[in-house]
Amino acid sequence: MLKKQISKIENGPSILTIYIGFKKSPKEIGNNVYSKFIFDNSISGINDLHENSLADFDKRSFVFVDYSQIDSALAPEGKALGVICTMDYISNWNNLNTEEYRLKKEEVATIFIDRLNIELPGIKELIGYVEVATPKTIERYTLNPDGSPYGFAQTVKQSARNRINNKSKIPNLFYASAWTSPGGGFSGAILAGYTCALKVKKELS
Repeated sequence: MLKKQISKIENGPSILTIYIGFKKSPKEIGNNVYSKFIFDNSISGINDLHENSLADFDKRSFVFVDYSQIDSALAPEGKALGVICTMDYISNWNNLNTEEYRLKKEEVATIFIDRLNIELPGIKELIGYVEVATPKTIERYTLNPDGSPYGFAQTVKQSARNRINNKSKIPNLFYASAWTSPGGGFSGAILAGYTCALKVKKELS
């Protein structure tokens, strides 16, 4: 019954993450913010965001996070870690052989780093290492279908009331993840775990 129920629910999007190891902190070229959102000129309102998430990588909006702005301890003294992150879908990475996959990752990383360099001139020269994680990476290491860390798609049609309940129909079996109610991201997963724990506690008592 559960398999039949979830077969009708659309999975949410995934993410593309470009991990950047900096030889020096981006602070040295004047970056003074923790996160910087870069939106394409095609976006004039919230209704444009979904279409943009399907656009080519040279137009897709993204966020750059500079962990050197906080005491993250993620990099050695004098160096820094940053990430570029954007919405993505596993369909963009399917049907590629090993070499094609590697080359596409390099191409996409270059596109976003060049775009970031326009916003923060000189940041390219600070880069010492780059690693790209695609939706296939997320699917491989987390086993989330389609590499979606957000669970089922957050749409009006698939509102919280239509999500999987924390308590299954099998005695003593409970669910807690971004794929259950309320779903969506780490906040949803945390709330799902909390509400699930409360239900388990109630059952045990």
